[in-house]
Amino acid sequence: MKMKRIIGAILPAREAMLFDAPVFIIKSFLAIMCGYVLFNGSAFIGRDMISLLFGIMLTLEPVNAAGLRKGFEQLAASVIGGAVTAAIVMAGGVNFITVPLSVAVVLYITLRINWRSMSVIAVFTSIYMTQFIQYTSSGEPGMALTLQLRLMSLGTGILIAVAANFIFSLVFYRSMLRKRTIFIVEQTIGSLKALREAAEGGGHGSLENIKKKIIPIFNDIDFITGSIGGKVKGRTGRDRDASHLLALKELRDFNHCLFDLVLLSEEEGLLDGTCAEIGLLMESLEGFRRILSGKGGPGGILPSYDGQDKNIARMHAHLGRIYGAGPDNTV
Repeated sequence: MKMKRIIGAILPAREAMLFDAPVFIIKSFLAIMCGYVLFNGSAFIGRDMISLLFGIMLTLEPVNAAGLRKGFEQLAASVIGGAVTAAIVMAGGVNFITVPLSVAVVLYITLRINWRSMSVIAVFTSIYMTQFIQYTSSGEPGMALTLQLRLMSLGTGILIAVAANFIFSLVFYRSMLRKRTIFIVEQTIGSLKALREAAEGGGHGSLENIKKKIIPIFNDIDFITGSIGGKVKGRTGRDRDASHLLALKELRDFNHCLFDLVLLSEEEGLLDGTCAEIGLLMESLEGFRRILSGKGGPGGILPSYDGQDKNIARMHAHLGRIYGAGPDNTV
């Protein structure tokens, strides 16, 4: 037991394990090693190993599609930051005015493109262009040469990461999607458990905390389907990977109904008499979790509901579709 606690303290949290933290660490190690071994001795790219290694880490994703998208965004941001800074430095040199001016102009342009977020890559490239200037063979500062080095080093890192994404996705993709679905199921069970405890104790004041537990689930589902969901586009609904995505979609709708139930409970006190129904929903999801984990047979626990609460009825309907998502009613 003591050894188990020691191992538990060393290993990442269960949530991190379900998001394949060990796989990502190993992939990062191998990709960085590959980049370093291949290009540290290069006469040109070797001058800027920072951009190469930085590009690798920012492009590593569970599957290639997300990595390619990130890589393209990095290159586009670097072109913007590098071109703007090169023009300003060529006009005014490097001094206490042009350095902050370059950053400010790059910020303005990227915020005009997307006002919701600052492009860290573009800003980093702007600073890079003033602090890591390359010189031509005649000893003159070469802004074009500096930008070329930045883009080539970054692009090389992106290509290495894309290759690593492709190789690892071939081996680990299916288990990735399954484990992420387990994560969402467990988070949903946790929200149901908190709601049942509030119902049993009449603790309507704790409903605000339950809402805070439910809201991140939507972001997690969107992250999962956005980062690795595109890999199964075009496959049939009976495909096991596609069934996981269908289960995630139904779980998202399930949590919407759960959130609505909490809101109505706040306003109208609907918690009374719902403890048993919430418990049945928890049992159903727990059965689904066992199926995903390979610890239960097909079917699981899927009770019927004859009550009047529309949200609970919808949650039962979503569970029914989840249980019927996979081949032979398994997922």
